[in-house]
Amino acid sequence: MERQELRDLKAAIDDDRLLEQNFMRYIRIPRRLIGLYNIRGFDRADWYQEARIAHLTAVRQFDGDGG
Repeated sequence: MERQELRDLKAAIDDDRLLEQNFMRYIRIPRRLIGLYNIRGFDRADWYQEARIAHLTAVRQFDGDGG
């Protein structure tokens, strides 16, 4: 990961706009999962909400200094 990407990622923790921009960079992941799994009563908005929660958790726990 490049230094600018890491700075943007860390800044996104406290900035909803940056977090959403970062999330949109990886939107293909939940889109692919939506196509693979059909969960009754779970619509596209539910998938994206869960994906955003998982994304925020990952951003908070990410350590760019690790290997």
